[in-house]
Amino acid sequence: MALKTVDVQDGDSWESIAFAHCVELSVLLSANGVGGTSSPHELEVGFSVLLPSATPAVCVAPGAEHTVDLGGEERLWIRLDMPPGGAAADKGCVRVHSTDGAHDVTLPIAGNYVSNGDSVDMVFEGLDAGASYSIDYVAADGSVTNIVAETAFSRLQDPHFASRSPDHSNRSDSGTS
Repeated sequence: MALKTVDVQDGDSWESIAFAHCVELSVLLSANGVGGTSSPHELEVGFSVLLPSATPAVCVAPGAEHTVDLGGEERLWIRLDMPPGGAAADKGCVRVHSTDGAHDVTLPIAGNYVSNGDSVDMVFEGLDAGASYSIDYVAADGSVTNIVAETAFSRLQDPHFASRSPDHSNRSDSGTS
Protein backbone atom coordinates (compact mmCIF):
# COMPACT_ATOMS: atom_id res chain seq x y z
CA MET A 1 0.00 0.00 0.00
CA ALA A 2 1.44 3.37 -0.99
CA LEU A 3 1.61 6.08 1.62
CA LYS A 4 -0.29 9.23 0.82
CA THR A 5 1.54 12.53 1.05
CA VAL A 6 0.69 16.13 0.33
CA ASP A 7 3.19 18.78 -0.72
CA VAL A 8 3.15 21.97 1.35
CA GLN A 9 1.93 25.03 -0.54
CA ASP A 10 2.61 28.67 0.32
CA GLY A 11 0.60 29.56 3.44
CA ASP A 12 -0.04 25.97 4.56
CA SER A 13 0.26 25.15 8.24
CA TRP A 14 -0.04 21.90 10.17
CA GLU A 15 -3.52 23.03 11.20
CA SER A 16 -4.67 23.87 7.67
CA ILE A 17 -3.42 20.53 6.31
CA ALA A 18 -5.08 18.61 9.16
CA PHE A 19 -8.37 20.44 8.51
CA ALA A 20 -8.22 20.03 4.72
CA HIS A 21 -7.64 16.27 4.99
CA CYS A 22 -9.96 15.56 7.94
CA VAL A 23 -7.16 14.43 10.23
CA GLU A 24 -6.82 15.31 13.89
CA LEU A 25 -3.84 17.63 14.31
CA SER A 26 -2.23 15.39 16.95
CA VAL A 27 -2.51 12.36 14.64
CA LEU A 28 -1.00 14.29 11.71
CA LEU A 29 1.88 15.54 13.85
CA SER A 30 2.53 12.06 15.26
CA ALA A 31 2.54 10.49 11.76
CA ASN A 32 5.23 13.00 10.75
CA GLY A 33 7.39 12.50 13.82
CA VAL A 34 6.49 15.88 15.29
CA GLY A 35 5.48 15.47 18.90
CA GLY A 36 6.13 16.42 22.43
CA THR A 37 5.08 19.60 24.14
CA SER A 38 7.03 21.94 21.90
CA SER A 39 5.20 23.68 19.06
CA PRO A 40 5.58 22.03 15.65
CA HIS A 41 8.25 23.37 13.35
CA GLU A 42 7.24 25.65 10.47
CA LEU A 43 6.48 24.02 7.15
CA GLU A 44 8.55 24.85 4.10
CA VAL A 45 6.96 25.05 0.64
CA GLY A 46 7.50 21.75 -1.16
CA PHE A 47 7.91 19.71 2.05
CA SER A 48 5.97 16.40 1.80
CA VAL A 49 3.63 15.82 4.71
CA LEU A 50 2.68 12.20 5.38
CA LEU A 51 -1.07 11.73 5.79
CA PRO A 52 -2.12 8.96 8.17
CA SER A 53 -4.00 6.14 6.47
CA ALA A 54 -7.74 5.68 6.93
CA THR A 55 -8.87 9.25 6.84
CA PRO A 56 -12.62 9.49 7.54
CA ALA A 57 -15.16 9.76 4.75
CA VAL A 58 -16.80 12.73 6.45
CA CYS A 59 -15.00 15.71 7.95
CA VAL A 60 -16.59 18.01 10.49
CA ALA A 61 -14.90 21.20 11.60
CA PRO A 62 -15.57 22.54 15.09
CA GLY A 63 -17.67 25.68 15.27
CA ALA A 64 -19.20 25.38 11.80
CA GLU A 65 -22.59 24.26 10.50
CA HIS A 66 -22.49 20.88 8.75
CA THR A 67 -24.83 18.42 7.14
CA VAL A 68 -24.15 14.78 6.41
CA ASP A 69 -25.91 12.77 3.72
CA LEU A 70 -27.27 9.83 5.67
CA GLY A 71 -28.54 8.07 2.58
CA GLY A 72 -32.27 8.57 3.09
CA GLU A 73 -34.65 11.34 3.88
CA GLU A 74 -37.10 9.68 6.26
CA ARG A 75 -37.33 10.13 10.01
CA LEU A 76 -38.55 7.52 12.50
CA TRP A 77 -39.79 8.49 15.96
CA ILE A 78 -39.64 5.71 18.54
CA ARG A 79 -41.66 6.01 21.75
CA LEU A 80 -40.11 4.34 24.80
CA ASP A 81 -42.33 3.39 27.69
CA MET A 82 -40.16 4.99 30.36
CA PRO A 83 -40.45 8.26 32.24
CA PRO A 84 -38.04 11.09 31.40
CA GLY A 85 -36.20 10.61 34.71
CA GLY A 86 -35.66 6.94 33.90
CA ALA A 87 -34.46 7.79 30.39
CA ALA A 88 -31.96 10.31 31.73
CA ALA A 89 -30.45 7.64 34.00
CA ASP A 90 -30.67 4.74 31.52
CA LYS A 91 -27.24 3.51 30.42
CA GLY A 92 -28.67 1.54 27.50
CA CYS A 93 -28.99 2.35 23.79
CA VAL A 94 -31.52 1.93 21.01
CA ARG A 95 -30.26 0.46 17.74
CA VAL A 96 -32.12 0.84 14.43
CA HIS A 97 -30.69 -1.21 11.55
CA SER A 98 -31.94 -2.07 8.10
CA THR A 99 -32.23 -5.61 6.84
CA ASP A 100 -29.92 -4.80 3.90
CA GLY A 101 -27.23 -3.35 6.20
CA ALA A 102 -27.28 0.10 4.60
CA HIS A 103 -28.43 1.80 7.81
CA ASP A 104 -27.19 0.95 11.30
CA VAL A 105 -27.36 3.58 14.03
CA THR A 106 -27.11 3.11 17.78
CA LEU A 107 -27.96 6.03 20.08
CA PRO A 108 -27.64 6.14 23.86
CA ILE A 109 -31.03 6.81 25.42
CA ALA A 110 -29.71 9.34 27.92
CA GLY A 111 -29.30 12.65 26.12
CA ASN A 112 -31.07 11.55 22.92
CA TYR A 113 -34.73 11.67 23.88
CA VAL A 114 -37.58 14.15 23.96
CA SER A 115 -39.99 14.06 26.89
CA ASN A 116 -43.55 13.12 25.96
CA GLY A 117 -45.41 13.26 29.27
CA ASP A 118 -45.01 9.89 30.99
CA SER A 119 -42.85 8.49 28.19
CA VAL A 120 -39.98 9.59 25.95
CA ASP A 121 -39.42 9.66 22.18
CA MET A 122 -36.22 9.14 20.22
CA VAL A 123 -35.71 10.16 16.60
CA PHE A 124 -33.66 8.32 13.99
CA GLU A 125 -33.01 10.20 10.75
CA GLY A 126 -31.81 9.34 7.26
CA LEU A 127 -33.84 6.18 6.80
CA ASP A 128 -34.88 4.75 3.43
CA ALA A 129 -38.67 4.49 3.14
CA GLY A 130 -38.32 1.38 0.97
CA ALA A 131 -36.29 -0.63 3.49
CA SER A 132 -37.18 -2.88 6.41
CA TYR A 133 -35.75 -2.27 9.87
CA SER A 134 -35.13 -3.99 13.16
CA ILE A 135 -35.07 -2.13 16.46
CA ASP A 136 -33.08 -3.39 19.45
CA TYR A 137 -32.52 -2.26 23.01
CA VAL A 138 -28.85 -2.68 23.93
CA ALA A 139 -28.36 -2.75 27.72
CA ALA A 140 -25.32 -1.28 29.43
CA ASP A 141 -23.90 -4.79 29.88
CA GLY A 142 -24.11 -5.38 26.11
CA SER A 143 -27.11 -7.72 26.16
CA VAL A 144 -29.52 -7.15 23.28
CA THR A 145 -33.32 -7.34 23.35
CA ASN A 146 -35.04 -7.26 19.98
CA ILE A 147 -38.09 -4.98 20.01
CA VAL A 148 -39.06 -5.08 16.33
CA ALA A 149 -37.71 -7.50 13.73
CA GLU A 150 -37.43 -6.86 9.98
CA THR A 151 -40.46 -4.60 9.62
CA ALA A 152 -41.18 -2.38 6.62
CA PHE A 153 -40.58 1.32 7.24
CA SER A 154 -44.17 2.12 6.20
CA ARG A 155 -45.50 -0.18 8.91
CA LEU A 156 -43.21 1.37 11.51
CA GLN A 157 -44.66 4.77 10.56
CA ASP A 158 -48.22 3.55 11.21
CA PRO A 159 -49.29 5.35 14.42
CA HIS A 160 -51.19 2.26 15.58
CA PHE A 161 -48.33 -0.20 14.97
CA ALA A 162 -47.06 -0.29 18.56
CA SER A 163 -50.54 -0.40 20.11
CA ARG A 164 -51.83 -3.31 18.04
CA SER A 165 -52.57 -6.49 19.91
CA PRO A 166 -51.29 -9.78 18.53
CA ASP A 167 -53.24 -11.14 15.55
CA HIS A 168 -55.57 -13.89 16.74
CA SER A 169 -57.49 -14.22 13.46
CA ASN A 170 -56.39 -17.85 13.01
CA ARG A 171 -57.71 -18.83 16.43
CA SER A 172 -60.87 -20.91 16.43
CA ASP A 173 -63.52 -19.61 18.80
CA SER A 174 -66.63 -21.46 19.75
CA GLY A 175 -68.54 -18.24 20.35
CA THR A 176 -69.81 -15.67 17.91
CA SER A 177 -68.76 -12.08 17.63
